[in-house]
Amino acid sequence: MRCLVLHCLRMMIMEQQWDAIQDIGAAIRNEVSEYIACYLAHIRAPGVSPLRVLTAWLGWRGSDQSLDEWTYKEIAEPLLTPDILSTHKTDLGGFLRVMVRLG
Repeated sequence: MRCLVLHCLRMMIMEQQWDAIQDIGAAIRNEVSEYIACYLAHIRAPGVSPLRVLTAWLGWRGSDQSLDEWTYKEIAEPLLTPDILSTHKTDLGGFLRVMVRLG
């Protein structure tokens, strides 16, 4: 499947179909966001906090990068459940600081 996608993308570049390339990128981003959100919401590894993982992911962005540019909503929303928030209270402060910094 990856080879087919790469081949089609190469052909789209040759044909200068920039809108189609953007559409494919958005579809891939949305699909990956759903899987990552599901994984993080159900992470069970001992000592691993999904909030800490998400904080690290968001934290490397510069403050000039608005959250609107990223698919954070699809990933963050499933993590903000009462169970996760109560289990990982100590990681909530860092998560909120990063969210406020990014706007």
